[in-house]
Amino acid sequence: MFGLDTAITNATIKVSGGAWGQRVRQRTLLSTDRSVSYGIGILPIGLMTFCLIFNPGLFQQGTINCSPYQFKDGGGDIQTSGNGNRFYMHKYCWEHTERVDLEEFYKNNSQVVPEYFNKENPTIADNSLLWHKNFPYLLLCLTAFASVPLILWTYVSGSEIKPEVELFGEFLEAVVKFVLKAVSKTKREEDVSHYFKRENEKITMQFSQMAKFMKHKSNSTKLIQGLFLYRLLNAVSLIGTAWIVYLIGVKNDQSTFTCHCKWFEGPGGIEPVLCSVQGVIVRVWISWLWIVGYGFLLVALVIGTFTDLMSMKNIYHSHNVLDLFKLIWTDEFLYSKVKTADDLKFIMLLASKNLNENKFIRLAFILLKRAKHATYLTNDDGAFTKYTSQWQKAQENINIHRRNQNLPDFASQSNNELKFRYNFMMMVREVWEDAQDGAMNSDIEKVMKSLE
Repeated sequence: MFGLDTAITNATIKVSGGAWGQRVRQRTLLSTDRSVSYGIGILPIGLMTFCLIFNPGLFQQGTINCSPYQFKDGGGDIQTSGNGNRFYMHKYCWEHTERVDLEEFYKNNSQVVPEYFNKENPTIADNSLLWHKNFPYLLLCLTAFASVPLILWTYVSGSEIKPEVELFGEFLEAVVKFVLKAVSKTKREEDVSHYFKRENEKITMQFSQMAKFMKHKSNSTKLIQGLFLYRLLNAVSLIGTAWIVYLIGVKNDQSTFTCHCKWFEGPGGIEPVLCSVQGVIVRVWISWLWIVGYGFLLVALVIGTFTDLMSMKNIYHSHNVLDLFKLIWTDEFLYSKVKTADDLKFIMLLASKNLNENKFIRLAFILLKRAKHATYLTNDDGAFTKYTSQWQKAQENINIHRRNQNLPDFASQSNNELKFRYNFMMMVREVWEDAQDGAMNSDIEKVMKSLE
């Protein structure tokens, strides 16, 4: 329609950061932000595309229709001007939308039909035509304006959060691999803590930076502040865009106006002609739907912010991510009181949503979820009772050693925590055994094929 499709597409890709920007947003946006940013762009463009499919010439010159200038002769009869080239009139009045002082013209032309000037401000309709014919470009500009917070997020906060989310994902992957290795090195009835005790020095070297990272992020809210600032800017852009659309797209609803058509230079060369434009009511309806759509996005943003805040507040209990790290070591910060939302919780939530393409991270969250449900759905059995007894003995031996070093005892875990640990380790062991069986079956298949 505009002849600028390729240029606009290329500019959009460049401004949004291209493939790099897409990776940043993929790693750092929650579902609420992704839905709102998608709606900001797709809603107005979708409405415009739908209308142009059924009426391709909606905002083009072919929608204007002007009638020749009429005046009263000396006998009081209405006469029509001889300047009747409608093609010229339509083209001139479509292209020339500047405001003119019709009041002065009326004073000097008493023979003009009064109906042309029966409005309080006869030039106000000229602005209606200006905004109407440029509405598609206005739509693109306002959509770009509403997308400014997303661009700022991509280049500022998002680029800072992305490496930290990926670093946490690497930590999580390392823990899963270490637990799988521990399972492979212990007997079925043994707890993996025996392996961890033997590999204590290796654990300290491998996971010391992880502990520092998690402790620091659990006491920081810098990333959370960036998230809420981004959503505040999104809310402001939605409200501001809706208000501008109302002022320009809804308030300017004139479909008829008076045009000063210039036929030639000199006296009598300019004649006021009455024009009308088709499609104004369609543009008004597009504007209303645009405003209502952005209103729904604003409500979704508020509800999504509250939901994400609750998800971050309860993420330790809903995902049990920290329990995975407790399998390897116990650190006081894991049991300390935490804020409603901190950077560590935010990073954990992003990792649980945006790092599922990593098979180890996906496996971790699936097993954590299943172990949690199994904790509440299964009853204690003999194997778990034996496991609990061994765990308590092992913890008592650890605490005796800590007392000799004048260190406080580790906090005792509840029955549900022990049951979760037990269920998780059993599930990890089943995954390991299934993998071993699969490898063995693959070897057998290779042998059988060699015998064919």
